[in-house]
Amino acid sequence: MPTPKKCLCGHTFNIYGNHAFACAKFNKTELHNRIRDTFALIFAETALYSKLVASQANVACDPVELLLQHPSLRPADISLRVFFGAALTVSLPHICHPTP
Repeated sequence: MPTPKKCLCGHTFNIYGNHAFACAKFNKTELHNRIRDTFALIFAETALYSKLVASQANVACDPVELLLQHPSLRPADISLRVFFGAALTVSLPHICHPTP
């Protein structure tokens, strides 16, 4: 059986890794971004294979200029610029646990 991993705060992770989402000392933004980047890679490969996009460059993380009224906002985590002129967007939930 593998040795249980410890968090920077000293807490031991369970087999599901749930503590990472509840720990006050753990950077959840980095975890969120790694999950986002993994999904973006999957979407880039599958969208190209399914001919939904012309190239992997049409899959963007944290895209801007999706909202005409607020061009600097990033309302989606991932955007796919598809052939027929539309943009499919994906937003990953930000997971947080209530503090006791």
